[in-house]
Amino acid sequence: MLLAETVFGLLGIALFAAMIYYTVSTLENIWRHEELSLTKFFIKPGAINSLKVLVISALIFSLGMVLAAVAMLMDIPLLSDVSKFSSIILFSGTVYFFYNLSKITESKE
Repeated sequence: MLLAETVFGLLGIALFAAMIYYTVSTLENIWRHEELSLTKFFIKPGAINSLKVLVISALIFSLGMVLAAVAMLMDIPLLSDVSKFSSIILFSGTVYFFYNLSKITESKE
């Protein structure tokens, strides 16, 4: 069990680092070219697809938290382990969202 928690911890650190990088990159793109970046955000189809991925990953995370509550009430450790995986899915969806926003708002001038 310690190995799984270590792997989840390292994966979480990597995903947080990527999320910070892409969030800062997106903000810099918006600050540099505000009107162009925001126009691209609303026009490009990649933004809608990345938002869909974020919403689906948030839904999976919510279901995982329900599983965690059921696992705690019924004392089923397997459900608790499955629910931990949902947080990795949420972070992955968030990183994917900010990665796409960073690429969409990037100016090609």
